[in-house]
Amino acid sequence: MKYANWNVPERGAEVPRALLAAGCTPLLAAILHLRGLSDPAAARSFLRGGAETLTNPLELTGMVDAVQRLTRAVATGEHVAVYGDYDVDGITAACLLTDYLRFRGLTCELYIPDRIRDGYGLNTAAIDTLAEKGVTLIVTVDCGVTNLEETAYAAQRGVDMIVTDHHECHGELPQAIAAVNPHRPDSEYPFAELAGVGVAFKLICAVEQLLVPDDDRYLHRMCAEYADLVTVGTVADVMPLVDENRLIVSIGLGLLERGSRIGFDALIRAAALDGKNGKDGKNGGRSGGGTSGSDETEERHLTASSIGFGIAPRMNAAGRIRSASIAEELLLTEDRGVADEIAARLCDINRERQELENAMAEEAFRMIEQTHDFASDRVIVLAGESWHHGVIGIVASRVTDRYGLPSILISFDGGRVTSGLSNGD
Repeated sequence: MKYANWNVPERGAEVPRALLAAGCTPLLAAILHLRGLSDPAAARSFLRGGAETLTNPLELTGMVDAVQRLTRAVATGEHVAVYGDYDVDGITAACLLTDYLRFRGLTCELYIPDRIRDGYGLNTAAIDTLAEKGVTLIVTVDCGVTNLEETAYAAQRGVDMIVTDHHECHGELPQAIAAVNPHRPDSEYPFAELAGVGVAFKLICAVEQLLVPDDDRYLHRMCAEYADLVTVGTVADVMPLVDENRLIVSIGLGLLERGSRIGFDALIRAAALDGKNGKDGKNGGRSGGGTSGSDETEERHLTASSIGFGIAPRMNAAGRIRSASIAEELLLTEDRGVADEIAARLCDINRERQELENAMAEEAFRMIEQTHDFASDRVIVLAGESWHHGVIGIVASRVTDRYGLPSILISFDGGRVTSGLSNGD
């Protein structure tokens, strides 16, 4: 934000008369105008955010094929798998879809890759593992749109694939049963800024719409059950809080405040996020005590900052330096005691992540001050023998923030294991 250009209108700047005529105060009209909302209807939709904000999920390209294949799996009781990612968006998306499919009676494996062992996206070893368990359908969340070879390999193993993703498409799409992504070149969906968990949510809404066609309140039920997961994944992935995202996050924050999901409730209490500003409490993140529906939860006031500075770092820390399965277990458990134990563990892991990050950053800063030629080198490139893969990206961001230059940080930690390099190479 310190590099952003802020355009502040002068006192006499013209305010759209249509907004004033619609009943907006001059200040509100000016703010809406600066946000690109000069049309009264668009402004009303932004401010009120009713259910009409949510577009029919079947308008997503590929969704019809995905729903048909998934409902067939539900009807025949297939053994399916959900394949996610190790960041918060991927974890929440995987837990959302897994929980829904299990509710629908399916045997559902949840596979979240290991950052160091598996890397990002699909891999053939995981497909082999799932196929050997009897899985006949894999649904990806928050990944898969660039995994052409792996998708083809799954087909060779007799495993169907539904890809749901929100990352940019690069050329050819995977030859899956369906590839659902608002960034598809042929997409006409009106809102492309869904997170991975947002696309997964659209998928289960489309399935529910087909399975329960006479229930005109199905969307209300789905939001009441899953908007908290969509909210955390959307905010953690820094998606713009406009249009569909804005409505779902507003609903989800209410669910988080009420402690409706045991895992999130435990993490909010463990991280002491009940303060007025929504950021970490003064006790450093281990409040303990309290139950859902207590006075504590009733007094909560959570914002997007509560997620960005409190919930998300603790969940991300598991995938960075331990295993994302820890966060997965937190979101799927129905045992409050287990949830409290996992939440406390995530706080401990996050503190360890902070210590690793700070030590690595200080080492990087020393190296830069001692060796970098700021007069001629416009990019900072550093390498460390034992820098942790899971933390190096955060440190690179800190380097860029401090020096205002693009930075590339390289870690050789683990290279000898994965590449067979000898000592000294």
